[in-house]
Amino acid sequence: MSEVVAVEVEDLEIRRGSVQILSIPELRYEVGEMVAMIGPSGSGKTTLLHAICGLVRPDSGSVELVMADGRRRSADLLDTALVPQAFGLVAALTVSENVELGRKLWRGAGSLRPVDELLGMVGLDGLSERLVRELSGGQQQRVAVARALAVAPKVLVADEPTSELDAGNRERVMELLVGHANAGNLVVVAAHDQAITEYAHRSLALADGLLSNADF
Repeated sequence: MSEVVAVEVEDLEIRRGSVQILSIPELRYEVGEMVAMIGPSGSGKTTLLHAICGLVRPDSGSVELVMADGRRRSADLLDTALVPQAFGLVAALTVSENVELGRKLWRGAGSLRPVDELLGMVGLDGLSERLVRELSGGQQQRVAVARALAVAPKVLVADEPTSELDAGNRERVMELLVGHANAGNLVVVAAHDQAITEYAHRSLALADGLLSNADF
């Protein structure tokens, strides 16, 4: 099966009623890079991530996966992994059950790490059988990161993935995401904190739904 080599955005317009949420004429993300999307709340970061995952359909234009054999197709959650800003966990399930959940639907064909290994990577050793509702916000956020990495995705998008973390765990998570990108995958991180740009191969700014030139 041909692998994803890039995500291309062309003439993308997303509106909510008469209000323009996002307008991006052209943008390309390559596998092997981690891209930071920086902007304040309401700038369109989350909408763009959701468009990459196929959760939001464009009013016009396209967001497509570019395959190694030249084919293109629209992205969806069976091709991409998402770390949502609100974590998206099932509170009544255990940590390990949440991490395994995405694998039941995943369409990818990566080499999958054991769940306990993933939990160790995000600093949650020994918590695999703990119910998610018993965890702190920072612990839940790391479960969401582990769940995304569990499917070895070629495309991983993360919405404010360190917002609940202390400095040590923030560095741990960002290094994991950088490592995933360096292994030949695409990672797109949305954040309002410009410190995230220190980890990124490339950084872009969003303001009022538009890409803007900015020095980080």
